[in-house]
Amino acid sequence: MIKKNKLEYIKNFEAIFVITIFFFLNYSRFIYDTFNLEWYFVELSQYFFDKNYYFDIHLFKQNQANTTFYSLLASVLNNFLISFKEKLIFFRILNILFFFILLYFFYKTIKISLEEKSQILSLILFCPIITIYAFRIYPDFISICISWLSIIFLINEKKKISILLYCLSFLLKPVAIVIFPFLIFVIFKKFNYKKKFENYLLIFYYIFFLLVAYILYFFLFEQIIFNEYYKTTYYNFNFYNTFLNFFYYYNYSILLIFPFIIYLLIFFFKKKKISISEILYITIIALLSSSFLKFHLFNNGEMNYGYINKLLINNYIVHFLIFTNTFLGIFLFYIFYKEKKIKIVFLVFFICLLFLSTLIARPAQRYLVYFMPLLFFLIIEIYRIKKIKHLKLLIIFYIFFFSGITYGQKKYQETIMNSEKKIIDFILERNLNDLTSPGEIYHSRGNLFKKFLINEIKLKNQILYTYKIDGCDNNINIILKEEVYLLNFKIKEMCLTKIN
Repeated sequence: MIKKNKLEYIKNFEAIFVITIFFFLNYSRFIYDTFNLEWYFVELSQYFFDKNYYFDIHLFKQNQANTTFYSLLASVLNNFLISFKEKLIFFRILNILFFFILLYFFYKTIKISLEEKSQILSLILFCPIITIYAFRIYPDFISICISWLSIIFLINEKKKISILLYCLSFLLKPVAIVIFPFLIFVIFKKFNYKKKFENYLLIFYYIFFLLVAYILYFFLFEQIIFNEYYKTTYYNFNFYNTFLNFFYYYNYSILLIFPFIIYLLIFFFKKKKISISEILYITIIALLSSSFLKFHLFNNGEMNYGYINKLLINNYIVHFLIFTNTFLGIFLFYIFYKEKKIKIVFLVFFICLLFLSTLIARPAQRYLVYFMPLLFFLIIEIYRIKKIKHLKLLIIFYIFFFSGITYGQKKYQETIMNSEKKIIDFILERNLNDLTSPGEIYHSRGNLFKKFLINEIKLKNQILYTYKIDGCDNNINIILKEEVYLLNFKIKEMCLTKIN
């Protein structure tokens, strides 16, 4: 008993230690300026608080395919927050709050070992796309947390609460439907009814309440889903896009767990559980697949490597990375498919990816966050089943490696924000807002240009401006110039130019 209590103490300490490191590395993200249209959600929350505010649902839908429910949920913050900066911080705190609620129920109710829980937590916290979007003012992260809460309550046979939570996650982000195949799997795995009819009835309840909740919200609040651009961008289905998107998603998810797959490959090769001929077959398939993918890389959506893309100036390096990634992905499929104990769960993960690839024409890395906890669980399980040693060392390596990647992204974002701030301060000090087209900084600080938002975005009226923030193409009329460097590479430059 004493040994068991001591082990629990150690594992709880490890979890707290990992969480502490996570916040130490990322606490500054709470006070970041907005990035990539985050400010849209903050501005719309003000409209739900004050219906006379100019930034209404119609303006929001011009550049957003998301529902307005996230802003409605957060609009209560306007009762006690005044400044835009305060609202940014509390939006991000809201994200982390829901994550801790998920964490509480995960640790309290899921019946796996405390060690496995700590391992999964470590992978979740230091996965780059999860770290980044945990602090982004988007509905995705809260929707993901609530989706997984719904699954946890379903596993614990709290079906009504599970349905309610899943409806909430769907209202926040309809993309939450992509995890539905896993939810169906849990229903058939968990509830051993004598008649399968009860399982189908439960699935029907989920679908029915999702539809009712969204239809009611649509007619009561939105009454506009998205404009024509977002209809053709996100829902223009064709089989070719689905095929490409699936490989985008699968390869990207493999990239996020590559240290574990490399060690798996070494382990299987040493134990002679995979032959030279099998490796040769995988290599040939990977060469053909990666050559095909190379020609389509980064052509659609947001399936790139973020700021690292700026450093990949050599095509041979890019091709090598794609080949390695594809090789590891095929190898992992081969291993999981042969392992009976987790084969079904892995196939469900595959089906979820395929469902996402079919449903949304424009792929984005952030949608993978819905599935990464499931993939992390599968990795931990294969190591446990095969009794592979050194998992803890691999997790430590994972934390250090991806902390470095995430820190690089953080510094890159900070550098851009600092450069933008110099231009913005120059404009604000001279009251040039209404005379300036935001151009290069519209996605990050477009909320400062009310005249532009009302005329160019909402009313579609093009008017003449005296100044513009652009990419410094006009070298004659530059008033202020800012250059962004990363590892001595100049990756971006912005200028305030006079155009009239």
